Amino acid sequence: MLTRILQPRPGGRSWTEVARGGTAAILVLDHGVCRTVRAAFGRPGGGAGRSLLVKDASALDDGDAALWETRRCLVPIVGFRVESRCATPGVGTWVAGTRQPLLAAGLYSPGASGSRVRPCFSLLVAASPTAPRCRPLYVAGEDAPQWLRMPGGEALRALSPMWPAMDARPPLPPAAAAGARLAARY
Repeated sequence: MLTRILQPRPGGRSWTEVARGGTAAILVLDHGVCRTVRAAFGRPGGGAGRSLLVKDASALDDGDAALWETRRCLVPIVGFRVESRCATPGVGTWVAGTRQPLLAAGLYSPGASGSRVRPCFSLLVAASPTAPRCRPLYVAGEDAPQWLRMPGGEALRALSPMWPAMDARPPLPPAAAAGARLAARY
């Protein structure tokens, strides 16, 4: 299960780890203009008060299909973390592509945060025959505004499920590195 993303900071020399409920920069189409919006990672609908971090592209229900047509987003990421359901909670494997950010596809919507409305998003993923079994879909070869303006079916076909350079990993965030060292001892 995908649990965290690594998002590049402005300038591209470092990145930020974003977990459930954390804020990330996403690209959206607003009145025909592509702009950056700050949004929480996780949309309502995860059951038991939990937020939905990912949505399988092959399992879009009617509500998600409507969001796909009207509220698609792109999330610049340089990596993501997957955790096994049977592994120790909080210990996962970081997967990275290249040092250049990829634009992962997602769904965004307004979400309630106390008494105010705050945009939130989830990533669109697809199953993979090799590890990791769940990978974000990303835009390959299209520019962001052009892809956000495409009809839903065309935009879905333009996505790539193959994450480049699967064996390249960024340096682990300090907390994750400590967890990995601890897990390696046992």
